[in-house]
Amino acid sequence: MAKTKIDILLVSVPGTNNNGAIWKQIERRFPSIGILSLASYIREHGFTPYIIDGTLEALSNSEIIIRIKELFKHHQIPNIGFSITTLTYYDTKEIIENLIHELSETRIIVGGAHPSALPEESLNDINASIVVRGEGETQLLAILQNKPLEEIKGISYTRNKEIIHNQNAPRIKKLDDLPIPAYDLVPMGLSKPFIGQFVGLKKVVPSSLILASRGCIGNCTFCSKCFAPGVSFKTPEYLLNEILYLKNNFNIQHFLFYDDTFTSNKKLINEFCHKIITQNINITWTCSSRADCVTPDLLSKMKQAGCIQVLYGIESFNDEVLTSINKRTNTKNNIDAIIWTKKSNIVVRVAIMIGNPSDTKSTINHNIKMLQKLQPDLLQVTITTPLPGSQLFRDNLKENLILTKDWSKYDGNYMVSKHETLTEKELKKYYYKTYYCFYFNYRFLLRKLFSLSTYKGFKIYILGLFSFVPVFWSWKKKQ
Repeated sequence: MAKTKIDILLVSVPGTNNNGAIWKQIERRFPSIGILSLASYIREHGFTPYIIDGTLEALSNSEIIIRIKELFKHHQIPNIGFSITTLTYYDTKEIIENLIHELSETRIIVGGAHPSALPEESLNDINASIVVRGEGETQLLAILQNKPLEEIKGISYTRNKEIIHNQNAPRIKKLDDLPIPAYDLVPMGLSKPFIGQFVGLKKVVPSSLILASRGCIGNCTFCSKCFAPGVSFKTPEYLLNEILYLKNNFNIQHFLFYDDTFTSNKKLINEFCHKIITQNINITWTCSSRADCVTPDLLSKMKQAGCIQVLYGIESFNDEVLTSINKRTNTKNNIDAIIWTKKSNIVVRVAIMIGNPSDTKSTINHNIKMLQKLQPDLLQVTITTPLPGSQLFRDNLKENLILTKDWSKYDGNYMVSKHETLTEKELKKYYYKTYYCFYFNYRFLLRKLFSLSTYKGFKIYILGLFSFVPVFWSWKKKQ
């Protein structure tokens, strides 16, 4: 029986959990929007994609390997593509190494933040045929159309043992020109964001990630900048169309906007919220923002439109520390955003980083005091991690401050570069201490106990707190 053809198999690898990283202890599943967008774009141009979304299906490496081997038994697959982050690099490498026979005549294409930052590593270390740098739609289409590699912007490849980096591809400016991601090619019923995303809801409902924009207006030194500069937006009309598609076809009721800064274009978000309100679209949603990109009026409008939670990348409550990472916000911005959001009756989730270039024990302890004073609803803490592609990584590499290139440790739970005043043991101590002093503070616990109005709401919080207990217990035993 003749094998049917799949033009490209697109694979997302979830990565292996590291013990001790608190946020990784919390179960979650979500669709890999990047490969879904690639699939829909090439499908629109006549090619046949197939997706293995290991992130959404929570597949182990061995399960992904078995799936791929089965597909190769029944299909002709000339191309395979992997979306890779720094944390999934080793898992992807392991999968490719276990498919040497199946992939012997298949072109291996890799993309994502990590290969975009370090294309040579992907070409040499995991034997990729082509690295797609930055956004991948136009590059992948050109590759599948067998255009000469030297004519395709935004790719790296090897020719005659020489690594060639073509000039960068421009940013896709009109996101409305792209088709809706190929949600129909993955089991959307499995989508299950982590439990904290439901705080603010009375019950857990079908949910999905979604993107309203690409890029970020910030230029923080710790953030990987591997894509073309600038920010591109979907229009409110396009975004609502995508939301209604997910709602009508997959019963998605709750949306997690995964944009770096959802509110960077206040005018567009105001229009988006106005349409939801006037059209009486019954959804709830969460988003991320910079502290300097919200106003009381905008937050009020967002609340009316179904927003239940906002995550702010606060990073620190010290202006010198914020300057050291080029955050371009200040302590007043951070305090105002938290207070305004609480007054709008929206759940406030705060992200704090410890081990920033100007951090000291004093600044970290000050963060803890400010968190206890301002009492946001949720907290996530990371140890400052200079990701490949970031200015901080380049600076630390140049100054010989990088302690390890073991990418499995770049999860925000390890000290991967030297700090001027703090040791890894001290950073680990403050990592757990910040969490412990926030979540197990009697004021926090009492406030939550008396503010939860439903059994489901209470259950959501209890499940979240209990996910922390094994990690805290392990830390306390080490003290």
